[in-house]
Amino acid sequence: MNLLQDKVIIITGGASGMGRAGARIFAEEGARVVVADLNEEQALETEREVVAAGGICKAFRYDATSSADTERLVAGTIAEFGKLDVAWANAGMPAPFATVEAYDEDLFDRLMAVNIKGPWLLAKHAAPALKDSRGSLIITASLSGLKGRANHSGYQAAKGGAVMLTRSLAKEFAPFGVRVNSLCPVAADTPMLPQFLDESGGLMSRDELAAGIPMGRLATAEDVARAALFFASDLSAFVTGVNLPVDGGTSA
Repeated sequence: MNLLQDKVIIITGGASGMGRAGARIFAEEGARVVVADLNEEQALETEREVVAAGGICKAFRYDATSSADTERLVAGTIAEFGKLDVAWANAGMPAPFATVEAYDEDLFDRLMAVNIKGPWLLAKHAAPALKDSRGSLIITASLSGLKGRANHSGYQAAKGGAVMLTRSLAKEFAPFGVRVNSLCPVAADTPMLPQFLDESGGLMSRDELAAGIPMGRLATAEDVARAALFFASDLSAFVTGVNLPVDGGTSA
């Protein structure tokens, strides 16, 4: 359908999982894709995979918590492709379950830096270009940002912040024709999943997690990427400020 024909799109956290799936799907729909990740080798692997399939993709090494890196990413994208239509703030950091008493303070700070400051920095530096293109900003939040859960306070606080960041930026950017929406997936079967689970300690197994989802399975990277495709495309031209559960009915 070429839903993204000639659009230029940044995907942070593009080295694996949802970001890599998004790079493939977006390129198939005609986009020119920039994947950015702290793991440069895996980002380059995403680039090679997309290019081998006939798409256009460029990889950048990028630290989501660095303002300078984010500024360089946006400037490099515009230098390479001449504009920016969509920025998907997908870089994120998971955390294991722990009581608040046991929660490591350095981990808490890192969760805030990656999961809140990262999307905020991308919004800050991409804003002028997105206003020029009347484009779209997408933030990967989480179902954990919408529903409370015991022993997950740091991660949930961070993702709850991403939900409110989406709403605030949607109001701020709407007069400029820029849409801002977030994706709120349930646990997805991606390389990050084991970091949420402690099967040996009995906190939660993969099967137990899937059994709690009405549709009976975990989300896939492609499930989330296709939801992002809607927000990236003109199909969502009048949709902004939405925190979309991609959760197989969990929040119903």
